[in-house]
Amino acid sequence: MNPRALTLALLIFSLLIPGLSVDHVSAESWGFVTIQYSESSSYGNTYSLLPATVEYAKANLEPPSEVYFADDKDNQRVSSVLQKLEDGDVLVLNCHAYTGGFGVGKKSAKWEDFYTHWEVSEPPKLSLVILNGCIYSVSDDGGVTPATDTQIQDIRRSLNARALITYNNKVSAQVGALNVHNFVKNILAGKKIADLISGQIVRFVVEPGIDAEKATLGDVRNAAPKELPPSLAANLDEYLQGEMSMHPDYRRSMLQGMEAYFAGKWSEADKKRWDENLTRLIDGYDPSLRDHVAHRLRKCLREAERK
Repeated sequence: MNPRALTLALLIFSLLIPGLSVDHVSAESWGFVTIQYSESSSYGNTYSLLPATVEYAKANLEPPSEVYFADDKDNQRVSSVLQKLEDGDVLVLNCHAYTGGFGVGKKSAKWEDFYTHWEVSEPPKLSLVILNGCIYSVSDDGGVTPATDTQIQDIRRSLNARALITYNNKVSAQVGALNVHNFVKNILAGKKIADLISGQIVRFVVEPGIDAEKATLGDVRNAAPKELPPSLAANLDEYLQGEMSMHPDYRRSMLQGMEAYFAGKWSEADKKRWDENLTRLIDGYDPSLRDHVAHRLRKCLREAERK
C-alpha cells in the first residue's frame, strides 16, 4: 500500500476513535518544525508532518496564541520559528535523530548545540517538546540499542523543555506522523499526557517537580519551580555576589561548566563534587535543589557576560 495512502487511512481511522472531542484549553504558541535531512538510508528526505495536524492546531488554539511552521528543503525557516517561541510555548520537532544528535541538510549536529546551530542566543524555556524521530544508540558493532530515560532527559535539557515526549527506538515515519497528530489533539483537549503514552517505545519525561503521571499541558506550563528556602536563597545570593565579582575569564569558565551541566555532559562524579563544594560554600544547600541553583547561577553568569 502506498505510504501516503496508508497514512491517510490511519488518520481517518483515528478520527473515529471515541474520546477525542475537544474541550478547548488555553495554550501558549506552538511551533511545528521539520528539519530536512537528505542522507538517511531509510527515506530520501525527512517525512513531513501531516498538514491536518498543523491546521488542527490553528483551528483549536485561541488568540493570542500563534502557530508557527517550518518545513522547507533548505531549512531556511527553522531559525525564524525557534526565535519566535517564548517561555511556556510548545515545540513539535520532526527530524531524523539519535541519542547523540539530529540530522540537518547533509550533516548532523549534537543535541547540546541545538539552539547554537540555529543561532538562537536566548533559548526559551519551553513547556513541552514533542520530538518525532528515532531516538536510539548505536553500539560498537553497529547494533541498535534503545535510548535510556537518562539519555532522553539529557535531550530534554538540551532543548530547554520542562517536558518531552519522544521515542526510545526506531519508529516509522508514517506511524510517527500519526502519533504526533493524536498527541496534538489530545493535549489540546486537556488530557493527561501520561494517558497518551502507550507501547514500549514512547517515552514521556519531565523536569523535577512535575508529576508526570497526572500532568496536563496546563499543569506542565503552570507548575511553579521548586522554591528555595528563604535562608538558603539569602545565602545563595551572597555567594553569587562574590562569584560575579571574580575575573571575567573565571566567570566565563564557570558559565561553560553550567552549559555543560544543562547539556547533560556532567558525570555522576561531577555532580557529586558540585554538591560537596556547594554544601561547603553555601549554608543550607540541598542536593535536591541542584537544578534550581544551577539555573540561578547560569542566569547570573549570562547577565554578567552581557554587561
